[in-house]
Amino acid sequence: MLAIVVIVLRRFYSRQRAHPPTDQTPLIDLTMTNMHYDFEFLIIGGGVIGASAFYALTQRCCSVALVEQTRIASGATLYSGGFVRGFHHNTQWSRWACNSLSFFSHNAKATGFNAIGSTYIPSCQDSARLEKCVAEHQALGLDCKLIEDKELTQLHPEFAFTSHTLAIHEPSSGYADPILTTRFFIDEAQRQGGSLMEGVKVLRIGGDHSQGFAVNTSVGDYRAKQVVVCAGAWTKTLVDNTLTNSLRSKSIQADIFLRPKPSAPQKATAGSALLIENTGVYTRPLTQQQRLFGLPTEQWDIDPNAPQHIDPTHSRQTQQALFTASGGAKTERSLNEDKRWQHQGARLGFDAYTKDSAGLLGRSQPSGILVASGWSGAGFKISPALGEAIANELSTPMPAPSECLYA
Repeated sequence: MLAIVVIVLRRFYSRQRAHPPTDQTPLIDLTMTNMHYDFEFLIIGGGVIGASAFYALTQRCCSVALVEQTRIASGATLYSGGFVRGFHHNTQWSRWACNSLSFFSHNAKATGFNAIGSTYIPSCQDSARLEKCVAEHQALGLDCKLIEDKELTQLHPEFAFTSHTLAIHEPSSGYADPILTTRFFIDEAQRQGGSLMEGVKVLRIGGDHSQGFAVNTSVGDYRAKQVVVCAGAWTKTLVDNTLTNSLRSKSIQADIFLRPKPSAPQKATAGSALLIENTGVYTRPLTQQQRLFGLPTEQWDIDPNAPQHIDPTHSRQTQQALFTASGGAKTERSLNEDKRWQHQGARLGFDAYTKDSAGLLGRSQPSGILVASGWSGAGFKISPALGEAIANELSTPMPAPSECLYA
């Protein structure tokens, strides 16, 4: 008799227990009157962009939640090189980058910012145009100047430059720690009352800007007045329409090399960051002995959920580019014999890209979900200002259906 009672009770309580939602789980009925919202704003994606938006929104409202499917900074942010610089050809990016550089400088300890300096060699080598660009960036508050090959060689003695090469040097720029920066945003947002939900996967988003959103997750449903998707390479799984159809995922691989020993009269220094526009090469010191050296890959439309593997062919191409940049010979034999730059591993990541690499910040029509994605491997350096831009867009009335605000 006791066994029968136990079985009946077990069946009763199992029916009362909430079952994890699936793709077929009905969404919350948003047509009900006097609807209660769980959150004013709900952010999807716990990388540095989502974390920055979390931080910015909690400065204005305490009813903010950030949902991350695994752990914060576990996607593209985890593998970011952390470059921080101000100069850009895109005016909007220049404003974002200069404002963000100021943020990193004022929060250097919390973000791991290291002002080692940064040099950018543009494809355009017209001195008059570059002088004008420098003046425009100086007006934005950026500490920068136009330099020639002699000073360029002094800043980067390990590399070879053709005569009369012009570059833009930013002595106060450098790099920061992407994980520390993300953690700083999260911690500050939580101090303001923001809610962090890690290990929670968003399955579907229902509703729209006028009546609110129902967000169906792996742990239940949440109601929010506004939703922003900062999910990087996962964005199209949540918002797949004309706004996001230009987004493509791409692999990013940066290799690590042991730096050559300096000549006797040359003082051993960690060096500064260097970016070369026409080849896409970027490099910065990792330690006193190592440099991170990146070259664009051509591995498109990758699955961010699938295991990624270091491409040895790309490492070889990167090593070739490094030898060429440092004045070395270009043959396979010389690569095997040249011991100046020894390969010591690589970092492999990914990100969402747009066709023009300018990023995407806009409202999905007709729902009104705000999408912030496609920063093309370069979103970290503008993340503080981008969080503010997201907060500004969410705090203003929904615009007419122009689809995209920045692209």
